[in-house]
Amino acid sequence: MSGVLIIGASRSGTSMTAGLFAVHGVFFGDCVGPHQMNPKGFFENKWLKKVYNGEIKTSNFDAEWKKQLTKEGWNNEIWGARCGAERWSQYWHNVDDIKAIVCCYRPRKQIEASRAAVGFNPNRKTIDYNWGIMKDLREQGLPVVDVWTNQVVEGDYLDVKEAFSKLGLNFDTKLADEWIEPEHWRHG
Repeated sequence: MSGVLIIGASRSGTSMTAGLFAVHGVFFGDCVGPHQMNPKGFFENKWLKKVYNGEIKTSNFDAEWKKQLTKEGWNNEIWGARCGAERWSQYWHNVDDIKAIVCCYRPRKQIEASRAAVGFNPNRKTIDYNWGIMKDLREQGLPVVDVWTNQVVEGDYLDVKEAFSKLGLNFDTKLADEWIEPEHWRHG
C-alpha cells in the first residue's frame, strides 16, 4: 500500500493537482463533486471532510481511513488525499504509507486574487501558515515534492513527475495535457 497526500493553501491548485493523479489511476474515493469554483471537481474525500469538520471522530485515523477507503471501493491501489497543510499534525503525521507529500504552491498574488474572487478571506496569514507547515515537512526529511501549480498549467511537469516517480507511477504527458485546462485556472 502507498499513498500520496496533496496539500497547500486553499486556491493554490490542490484540486487540479489531485485530479492529475486521479486521471492516472490514484484512488481518492467518494469525493465532493464539481462546482463553479472547481468545475472538474475538488478531489476532496467526503468522509475526510466530515472528519476535518468534527462530524466524525476517529481514535485511529490511519486504520479508519483505510477502512473507509475499502468501503468506497479501494483495492490496495495507490490512494490519494488532498487537504490544507494545517491538517498534517492532527491527522496525517501517523499515516505510515505516505510515499509522497505534494506541496502545492502558486504565486501569492494569484492565490489572494483567487481567494477574493470566490469569497474566501484573502488573509496572508492563512497562506503563510500553510507554507510554514510545508517548509517544516520538507525540513523533517519527509518525502516532500514542491509543485508550483502555475508552472504545471503552463505544461512544465518536471516537479510533479518527481512525485509520480516516488509512487512508482508512469506519468503520461498526453493524459496530463488533456486534464489541464488553462481556462479553469483563473486569476493568473
